[in-house]
Amino acid sequence: MSDTRSAAILYCPHHYDALRVQAMGIARGLEARGFQVDLLNVKENEHRARAFSKRSNYEFAIGMGAQTIKAKRFLFPLYKRCGRRFYYYLLDPIIHDANRIDSVLTYIRDAKADGRLHFVFPDRSYADLLAGIVPGERISYLPFGAICENGEGNYVERTKRFAVFGTIGKQLGKVGEGDLKENIRHSCKGRLSEQQVVRLAESIQDPTKRANVAANMVEVLNIDFETILAQPLLRTATTIDSFEKNRRRLAIVAELGDVPVDFYGAGWAEHLPQTAHHRYMHSVPYEDLARSMPRYHSVVNFDPNWDDGFHDRVYSALGSGCYVLTNENRALVDLGQHGAGSIVTYNAITPRARETAAELLSRPIMDPSSAVNFQRRFSWEARVARWLEQSGV
Repeated sequence: MSDTRSAAILYCPHHYDALRVQAMGIARGLEARGFQVDLLNVKENEHRARAFSKRSNYEFAIGMGAQTIKAKRFLFPLYKRCGRRFYYYLLDPIIHDANRIDSVLTYIRDAKADGRLHFVFPDRSYADLLAGIVPGERISYLPFGAICENGEGNYVERTKRFAVFGTIGKQLGKVGEGDLKENIRHSCKGRLSEQQVVRLAESIQDPTKRANVAANMVEVLNIDFETILAQPLLRTATTIDSFEKNRRRLAIVAELGDVPVDFYGAGWAEHLPQTAHHRYMHSVPYEDLARSMPRYHSVVNFDPNWDDGFHDRVYSALGSGCYVLTNENRALVDLGQHGAGSIVTYNAITPRARETAAELLSRPIMDPSSAVNFQRRFSWEARVARWLEQSGV
């Protein structure tokens, strides 16, 4: 009888192929720790998904994003077919997953009573919110790993420009016209008083408050997170979050001033003025970030309104030898000395970064050895090893 430990990673097709690449990174991390891993696309490999639903020898399965929670076999969710444990890896804020896909709310309800069902977050601020609903021992933290080329990818000739990787506009969710208060009034369907609407809008755009929209709502409205996960407040939370993602991204780009910037991703040309120092590039598949980032001196990052977790752009950029201009985030503590001198921060809500951006771009090219050290420390292999230890898997 084999002693090999086995695991499955489920993912669905995603624009720019991000989920597959991330799933492959986690698979490498598990294989490095002795696991036999099956990587299953639940859309394209239905026969393999069926095989998964029949197998009981997987020690655990990881579902990459909400679509894997929705996937079914004979009218039953695949996560219920997992014989031992299932880990739902929330790559986006849980409010958006829950608003888009009803199965996410069902999973949360099931997880209250079913000890096999777990949650994994790349951001601690949403993990803390969910801990008021689901037992904390079934909630774990797995920050993103760096996607970058090892060695030679960091020695290409760099251009002294900023690169922005991401989208803007409708790509971030449906956002109504007008200011934030108008969007709150329209989405809450009378659930909030005018005084609450005003207080909430002011708090969301207060630079001294938390960037996490849901956490801000819990505090201002004096309600629990489970109430926010019910309509109409769930719709209100996602509306505010999408509105602020757009506003905050445009705000930091405006603060770059006249420094040269290349934009990768949809929507930028439609929302920004035509200027000589802006270039609008093609969108790149997620896997190609490793080849695109090393061409640049610096990268601009904006997290998805998180308080304690970085977008993978931060780790991939540093691992590619780029300086990073990013919003303030408690995850900086995790970087320790590895981030010192390589990261410059701004306030996500009211950024003031014009002089900072120019100064950052004037710095000498980063020492390639720093990038190599970063790759080792924050690779998917290192991330998964630490997660296995901390979560008790």
